[in-house]
Order: sequence, then C-alpha cells, then structure tokens
Amino acid sequence: MDLSICLAQRGVLIEDDEFLIERCRHGDEKAFEELFQRYSQKIYSLAYRITANQQESEDILQNTFLRAYEHIIGCRKISNFYPWLCRVAINLTVDYHRSLHPNESTEGVENDIELSTNSVWGNPESELENKELGEYINAAIEELPIRQREVFTLKNLEGLSHKDIAIVLGCSEDAVRANLYQAVRKLREKLKKYLS
Repeated sequence: MDLSICLAQRGVLIEDDEFLIERCRHGDEKAFEELFQRYSQKIYSLAYRITANQQESEDILQNTFLRAYEHIIGCRKISNFYPWLCRVAINLTVDYHRSLHPNESTEGVENDIELSTNSVWGNPESELENKELGEYINAAIEELPIRQREVFTLKNLEGLSHKDIAIVLGCSEDAVRANLYQAVRKLREKLKKYLS
C-alpha cells in the first residue's frame, strides 16, 4: 500500500501534491478543489502577465485545470505538478499569442549568455509604494517578445529555477539564461531613469 494512503488512513494529514493527485484518481473531488485553491491564483497571474487580458487569462486558467483534471483522471503521470501546470498554461498563452500575432517568433534568442540573477526591480514593496513605477514596469514587461516575457515572468514573478523554467518551456537552460539576459537588458534600458 502507498505510504501516503496508509498514513491518511491512520489520520495523519499529508497535503503534498502527489497525495492530492492520488486522492483525485480515487474520485475525491475535494482533493482537486484543494489543488485548484493552491495554484489557481498563480496560474491566473502567470497568464495575465503574459496576455495582459483578463478574459483570456480566465479562459487559460479554466483550460489549464481542465487539462490537469483530464490527465489526473486518465491516470497519466504528472511529476512536479506546479511546473507541469505552468507548462500547460504557457502552452495555452503561446497559442493565444500566436492567434493574435501569427508572424512573431516565440523561440527567442538561443545564445549561451551568463546572467546575474538579480531582479531588475529590487524590493516588491517599493513597487506597491510607487504606483507609477509599477505601471511602467508592467507596461515594459508587456512590450517584451513573448519568450522573453515568459522567462522573465517565470523567474522573477513565479520564482522558478532555470531548470524548472526549461522544463516548463521545453527548452535548454542556456536558452532560459539567454532570454532572461535579453529581457533584463531591455527592461533596464526602458527603466534606467527609475534605476538611477
């Protein structure tokens, strides 16, 4: 018997993703609701940062969790649930972006460029204190090419590692570093009057 199921039968609460997924597979709808509660805001925020469209972000959120449910019920293996969920959401946002901009490449640059992991904006609390700067930063992020926007969002706003971003986007860690470098360079240029 699976250790998590055994522990659950003895009254020990285990709330990790794998345990919730296993409960979903056995027909426990509350387990899927818990997964939705745990990650829905993050997935919506991720979609909104990339699409800048509330309705489309809501659709992406619903479709992401619909696909997750289908995979779980279909007994397909999902390892590292949150990065996998991000991958589904990113794929849906890329499809949305391609429908609006069919001639723009989503591949981004593929150069091997090392990058410091320092964020371009520093303390998130200062963004809240300065609404104008926050709006300017969001506008600058929206102007990035789609792949650079994805990488920047996953790294700086979702906190994923280079390895997890590579898994989510289906590219190499070098491509992640290169796109992150380009995104930060462009953002620094656009925001240099605020950074001095």
